[in-house]
Amino acid sequence: KQFSMCVEEVNKCLNELNRKSVVLFGIEAHVCVQQTCLDLLEEGKEVHLILDGVSSQQSYDREIALQRMSQAGAFLTTAQSA
Repeated sequence: KQFSMCVEEVNKCLNELNRKSVVLFGIEAHVCVQQTCLDLLEEGKEVHLILDGVSSQQSYDREIALQRMSQAGAFLTTAQSA
């Protein structure tokens, strides 16, 4: 889980704020965003992935990562509808 943002400090903050839902966006959808999303889902969080705020160098990598995150339970949305 080397590329996840679910590090101790972030998890502590989310727990202290009692957050059940997380809005997620970032670069390298197939690495950092995907691992963070999967970790959050594993922790029981509801993940809303902002598609127009997620990218990868290769469009194919992005599409496969979005499919995987959606199949794992993430909600796919846009910045305007979040």
